[in-house]
Amino acid sequence: MPLAGLIICSDEGGSAGSALPALLPVAGQTLIEYQVRLARHAGAAHIVVLVDHMPSALVAAFDRLRADNIDIDIARDARDAADRIHPDEQLLVLASGAVAAREIIGTIAASPTPVLLTVDDVPSHQHFERIDAKARWAGIALIDGKLLRATAAILGDWTLAPTVLRTAVQGGAKQLPVAEGAQVALLSDQGGAQAFSNSLARGIQKPIGGWIARTLINPLARRITPLLLSKDVPLDLIIALPLVLVGSSLLLAMTGWLSAAFGVFLLAGVPAAMAAIMTSIGARESSLLVLFGRFHLPSACLILLVSGWMLSGGGQMWGVIALAAWAGSLMLLMNRSRAEKAWYADAETVGGTMLIALILGQPLVGMAVVIAHALATRIDERGFDKII
Repeated sequence: MPLAGLIICSDEGGSAGSALPALLPVAGQTLIEYQVRLARHAGAAHIVVLVDHMPSALVAAFDRLRADNIDIDIARDARDAADRIHPDEQLLVLASGAVAAREIIGTIAASPTPVLLTVDDVPSHQHFERIDAKARWAGIALIDGKLLRATAAILGDWTLAPTVLRTAVQGGAKQLPVAEGAQVALLSDQGGAQAFSNSLARGIQKPIGGWIARTLINPLARRITPLLLSKDVPLDLIIALPLVLVGSSLLLAMTGWLSAAFGVFLLAGVPAAMAAIMTSIGARESSLLVLFGRFHLPSACLILLVSGWMLSGGGQMWGVIALAAWAGSLMLLMNRSRAEKAWYADAETVGGTMLIALILGQPLVGMAVVIAHALATRIDERGFDKII
């Protein structure tokens, strides 16, 4: 059954302009952008946004979504929204201010039957809509188009989200309680939006990359990213920074500043990790980040080759160049699997190894270590008989 999305902006945010919950900043974008991207990531090919007034900031948010090739329908009332949803479509509903992590939205969207996301009825959840004596609605549900049409037909002067809730409960929708500590919220102010964004940024715990990335770069990125989110630093700026730094490291190597070149190359991993966190929690895509990931390791190998040339005195010692070329070619031959082990050689270990070796005045030893590390990685990946 096809999946559609319904994002409700107007039920609770009766005031205009910046008071609209849809315009609160979440994960480096407005809440409405975050909600639409969540629905799109969950598989909703058709997304309807219900909004009764259109401040300029909301229009700009819709324009940014369309610039990313995300088409949305704008409905001005419940009946208009119901007319835009096919009765046979499953419908992912996000009420005004309702947010959750991508994994939770994906679980709801994958349900074969109607479901309501719920939180416990405790004092801290008093702002959620009550279902019964034990549970409150978290503002996110999976229903069908027929139920939306039936709700719109009887709506009268009632607001849509609570009426959808009651109709779904009467129709036997299953309740899905959120786990303790789950990233679910009903946002109404700047403080709550910032706290939710911070929880998303700090919740990225999946180990990525080699030892240097896991122990230094990624933890540092997780600490800095919430600060950037609080300052509304544009994601495009964060994504462009690692590309600029890698380009600068290559220029430094070509001018003979080898230690600085590998240091700047390592530094590029921090904004790259921050951009990866921001795109992941915000359900966004970035061609620049994909480009960086594709050319990160080749860039390290190119800097290594340039370093070999500079250390050889401009080509007078071909053995040094051959050593650098061998190290770089071994790195390029390695698989780039997401399941790579922490000790595997990668771009950051090349940079770190060479930086330490240059500081100690032993660049050739550094290249030998890179070769040994790359060989060990390749043997572990493919077996001794397939390392060539």
